[in-house]
Amino acid sequence: MFNSLHERLKFLRELSGFTRKEMEEKYGVNAHTLRGWEIGRFPISEGGLKQCIDIYNKIGINVTEEWLKQGIGTPIFKKDNNMTLYVIPNSTSIDTKNSEMINDIEYLKKYYQDILIYFITSEDMLPVYKVGDFVAGIATDLNADFIQNLNNSECIVQLENNDLLFKKILVNSVSNEISLISLDPSKSNSPIINNVNIKKIAPLIFHRIKN
Repeated sequence: MFNSLHERLKFLRELSGFTRKEMEEKYGVNAHTLRGWEIGRFPISEGGLKQCIDIYNKIGINVTEEWLKQGIGTPIFKKDNNMTLYVIPNSTSIDTKNSEMINDIEYLKKYYQDILIYFITSEDMLPVYKVGDFVAGIATDLNADFIQNLNNSECIVQLENNDLLFKKILVNSVSNEISLISLDPSKSNSPIINNVNIKKIAPLIFHRIKN
């Protein structure tokens, strides 16, 4: 778990996908002030705390004052494209001997059919998904209407050769052709993969975070 309020505050903004400048432009939170809160240079006021909670709840990230202040209580989750992504911040690594991580994986395998689990091993999905995290989703056969609903969302995809990739997907509204996009193109040798042949696609239901 994150050890301080300012670490949790920074995590929420990164989860939203917004830069500090974008937060200022869209929601009126001064970028310099937000940076000071996020690095712990000065404490956040009660008004600032409420403003941040209201903003993140408005954009689909459920967060409580209890969690933001103390790191306890209701786990945060992010709603996107009519799906719910549960976010469990944790200090575990990708070590398969870690009992907490194993418990999560076993739980997912037990209660969800066709679960796909993907360990993050590169930086091309920064800032939200970092090396040491893992994500999971329910594998679904391709369907044109369903695919269109997933446009511009992050998914695990199983290619025809059974390779797994984790990318943002873009769907051509006419042809339904799918392109795979890295969130941080500068960290990838193939930031855009066009017209991929996909066997199954899995929108996310789970994201375990390594601090």
